[in-house]
Order: sequence, then structure tokens, then C-alpha cells
Amino acid sequence: MTESVSERDPERTAAYEAAAQVSGPLTVALRILRIPAVLYGLVPVVPLIGIAWIAVGADGWTRLILLALALAGAVFSVLFLHRVRQYWRAADDRAELATQFTGLFDLMDVSLEILARIADLAERGGLRLIRRLRALWGVITIPDHVNNHIESFDRARWFVPPAIGETVGMLTVNLWLSIGSWAAFLILLPLRATGTL
Repeated sequence: MTESVSERDPERTAAYEAAAQVSGPLTVALRILRIPAVLYGLVPVVPLIGIAWIAVGADGWTRLILLALALAGAVFSVLFLHRVRQYWRAADDRAELATQFTGLFDLMDVSLEILARIADLAERGGLRLIRRLRALWGVITIPDHVNNHIESFDRARWFVPPAIGETVGMLTVNLWLSIGSWAAFLILLPLRATGTL
């Protein structure tokens, strides 16, 4: 029994050090990306308002379809901005985030090699940090017992699966929503101006 505890101490220390190394750059990156993330989330809002305005003047099925599309886009935009807010909240307290990462790494029984990779990714930071974390977690198998407890890590859970994958998916959907809503608005606006709609 003593051997397992003594063997565990170096790993626990490494988990704590890795958690401290990860939480610092994540906190800084999220603080820097606050305004760009909100602006990115707001890109489709203007054309969605325009589509809703065009829909009000349309008749029949066109009106219903355009209103439904504008409403669906608006709901997604609200969900995306809420996700951004959750990341802000997760990074508000660096010490608490580090504590939760330590507990999470300990629960996952993460090897020293994986801890070193996570710390290296966090130190590199940058705009692709979330995608790199997702790629790393894609090759790491998370034990089932961790999935049962992930909700108790209210800060750290946003940086591990499944939340990290969902966030990358939301970033991609927001990109396509922005492109699609602007294209639809720019096509519908002249149609509305000429009275075709």
C-alpha cells in the first residue's frame, strides 16, 4: 500500500505542475480572445435581423420560412454567445481552474507524457489553442468513470471532451451561419426592393 502511495506522489506533483502550466496560458488566451469571440458570435446577427425584416414584408410560405430561418439563426447565436460566456467564467479564477485540472488529471490517471503534451500546447497558446486541445483529446481515451464525474469540474470541463469538441463544432457552425446569412440577406434584399418578395 505504501508503494502505491509513494509512486502516486510524483504523478500527483506532476499533475499539479501541469495544471498550473495549463491554466495560466488558457486564462490569458481567453482574456485576450474575449472581444474577438463576441464579435465572431455577432457576425450573423445583422443579416439575421435583415432577413427577419424582409420576412415581415413577405407573404405566405416565404414569410414563414424566412422567419423560421432567422429565428433558428438567432437561437444559435444566443447559444454560441452563452458558450463564450461559459469559457470566460471558467477562466475567471486561475487558481480554481488549476485546482480543477489537478483533480481532473488525477481522476483520469493521466500519464506524465500526456501532462507534458498538454502543458506544451497551453504554452504555445495562440488562436488555434482550442483546436489543438481538441486534437490532443482526440487521441486520448477518457475512462468512463471520468465521464460520470465531469460535471463536477465546472471550470475544467470546458477544456476536455465532450465540451471541447462541441465548442469547435459551434465555431464551425457559426462560420457557416455567418456566410449563409450574409449571402441570403444580400440576395433577398434586392428581391425585396424590387417587390419580388
